[in-house]
Amino acid sequence: MFLSINKKIIIISALIAVIALSADPERVFASNIRLSEIKGDIKIGDTFDVSIILDTEGKSINAVSVDLSFPKERIQLISPSIGPSVVSVWINQPEFSNTSGLITFEGGIPQGINSSSAIVATLRFRAKAPGSAVVKFLDSSRVLLNDGLGTDDLVDMNNGVYQISLPAPAGPHVFSESHPDQSKWYQSRNVIFSWESPIVAGGYSYSLSKNPVDIPDDISEGVHQFITYKDLSDGNHYFHIKSLSFGIWGGATHYIINVDASAPAKFPVEIWPGWRTSSKQILVSFLSSDNLSGLDRYEIKTVPLFSNHIASAQDDEDLLFIEATSPYLLSNLTKGYYDIIVRAIDKAGNMSESKERVEITGSALSFISNNGLFIGTFRVSWPIFILLLILITAIALYFVKKPDRLTHLVDIFSSRNGAKLPGDTARKLEELKRYRSKYGKLTALILVVSASLFFFASSVFAETKLLPPQITTFSENISNQEIFYVGGFTARSNIEVVIYLQNLETGETYNLNSTANEQGEWFYRHDNFLPRGDYILWTQSVDGGEKSAPSSQYELVVEKTALQFGSTRVGIGMIYAGLSLILLVIIFILLVYIARHIKEDRKRRFVFGKEIGEVEEAVRYGFAMLKKDIEREIEVLSMKDGVLTKDEEDRKEMLLQDLELIRQKIGKEITDVRNLSR
Repeated sequence: MFLSINKKIIIISALIAVIALSADPERVFASNIRLSEIKGDIKIGDTFDVSIILDTEGKSINAVSVDLSFPKERIQLISPSIGPSVVSVWINQPEFSNTSGLITFEGGIPQGINSSSAIVATLRFRAKAPGSAVVKFLDSSRVLLNDGLGTDDLVDMNNGVYQISLPAPAGPHVFSESHPDQSKWYQSRNVIFSWESPIVAGGYSYSLSKNPVDIPDDISEGVHQFITYKDLSDGNHYFHIKSLSFGIWGGATHYIINVDASAPAKFPVEIWPGWRTSSKQILVSFLSSDNLSGLDRYEIKTVPLFSNHIASAQDDEDLLFIEATSPYLLSNLTKGYYDIIVRAIDKAGNMSESKERVEITGSALSFISNNGLFIGTFRVSWPIFILLLILITAIALYFVKKPDRLTHLVDIFSSRNGAKLPGDTARKLEELKRYRSKYGKLTALILVVSASLFFFASSVFAETKLLPPQITTFSENISNQEIFYVGGFTARSNIEVVIYLQNLETGETYNLNSTANEQGEWFYRHDNFLPRGDYILWTQSVDGGEKSAPSSQYELVVEKTALQFGSTRVGIGMIYAGLSLILLVIIFILLVYIARHIKEDRKRRFVFGKEIGEVEEAVRYGFAMLKKDIEREIEVLSMKDGVLTKDEEDRKEMLLQDLELIRQKIGKEITDVRNLSR
């Protein structure tokens, strides 16, 4: 059974390989170009030829377009085309620039060519500076098939790497205790040189410059065999020396010093899917650069900011920096806050550090945080949200129609949010004022005493060779709901690091301990939350009975984002959420009242409208009867011999006016009443 399964797997794999090869055989054996290799060392000042070699892989090629780049600070192009070439027609004459480090040319082969090692062109360079010179093809290079369609067949380009070194020593043998390897980069700006001469020397002449092959002058600097240079700038420096023997100056020796004391470029740390997420795994992306020695590696550390009694304990190994590449996946994260710290380290050991805070939320109430209320990816800060709820509450109160109930609600609201503080709160505030007044005066005394202690310590430890620990990272601004941490390096390995943390308000000082590892790296993470306040932080190295001077001081602020009741802590987010809930309940009650009021008002208006209709009908009926009586009176007056006396005429006119006035007056009143009922 097992052998049968294996046979099936082999047959399927073979079929896949055959299909892959037969799908597009032209692309499997596509053309490639490469740069020739150089045998032997290339010294500064030497010239060397590099050929561009074309392999058509059995097909006919009729045109090539080549774009190259080269390091202009290390090599210089003398001639772009030397010797024989398969190109017979230059579409564009070879162009080059030693300023930009670019070479470009296009050529045609009218009859086409099929070759495995056709020379397209030969380039002659001169070596200018030591180091690795990479001549590489750009993506814009092309190799066109002789198929009448100009099909690009180039899929593979092999660049050339050429090592350039200083000329062989022709004078004294030079050594450097501070920078022993000429191929490496060093942080130190102070350089110590020493030398030995194989013959008895009557003097030495030496210089330090940026030119790789400078020759010192013929003025002797003496017979001593060492020299120190301080505060060198970043970059390459060259030490040149020659010796005087029997009145004749010998050849020069050149020694390169590579100085890089600058940290890599600052860089952002990007978190996917976001800095606040319910996902238990996140993707960390980072990218920096270094102009001199170049980047060597990245290191990453994840520091949980929640207490050990809330989350599972972290092993010491988990708190060390580990080497990483971008993007880096962090998995199995639990609920809480984390600081993601990423270091970019160059080849000289300089370090640039970036930090991003991440919050892993639970599935329930994940929209609530100390920073605000989250609606999807949109965040509303708590002050704005509370202000919005208060505004809605005020509008709801404004639309409450019943004055007695409005007064009742205002009284309830005023009693809940009155300006009068509870007796216990007022007492605590008074006590806090007394403590602040007491410790405010004490703070100045503490600072004076601390300064004197540091001054005394500096005088005591001025002669010690043990250097204080270097602090590279610490939790600068945290809350009293987040864990404090600090880390860095020591000059010696496996020594004790004492961490001092002093609260400036109370004067309380924490003495904390950590131990540096084999690489001199140390890290400390506190077990519990720190009380709110302003702190100063410093460290000291201890190796046996030897102690270093105190390190520089750093400021640390612990904000209050949680209230503590015994051993229970309530985050500010939950406090705001509780206040918001109270306001929402009040708004709901007001809205229910308004809805009921609107319903009752509509019912009342309906009944009132019905009554008004009945009144209107009665008035219209009465008005019609009155109108009929008046018209009958007028008709009686008109039937008397057809002639009316003056009094009768005035009476008739008055009756007509009264009739019109009654019609207008009653119509207006009925209209007003109807409007009020709507």
